[in-house]
Amino acid sequence: MARKRFLLVLSFLILAPLGCGQTGQGPKLYPVKGQVFLKDKPAAGARLVLVPVDDPKAEKPSAIVDENGSFQLGTRQPRDGAPAGEYRVSITWFERRKIDPQKEDDTQQYVDKLGGRYADPKASKLMVKITEGPNELPTFKLP
Repeated sequence: MARKRFLLVLSFLILAPLGCGQTGQGPKLYPVKGQVFLKDKPAAGARLVLVPVDDPKAEKPSAIVDENGSFQLGTRQPRDGAPAGEYRVSITWFERRKIDPQKEDDTQQYVDKLGGRYADPKASKLMVKITEGPNELPTFKLP
């Protein structure tokens, strides 16, 4: 019990400074929403990450796709938007699978349901442009 309490307090002390005072720092953020589908079905649980073309080390807006296939990008906080600019898009969609279904053990691994085709932003060839004001991205329809 004491160990759990210690870990909880330690987590708070480590993570609390990350969330303090971040809303006013960095470039202005604009609302961004969109959808991701795989073979006409929502890619619920897929993760998008936008990598700035001009500065790959800059903030990387990201989102998790919901059960309807929709997402809203966040940069400093969930759904707070993204800075204006051009981005390469990375999409991964991991699920846990048993390593060997024939064995009785529960050994599992994470597997990208997209086969890694969109994991590397340079290789995925998906690009978007975020403009000042609200943005609705074209739907990503993955084969």
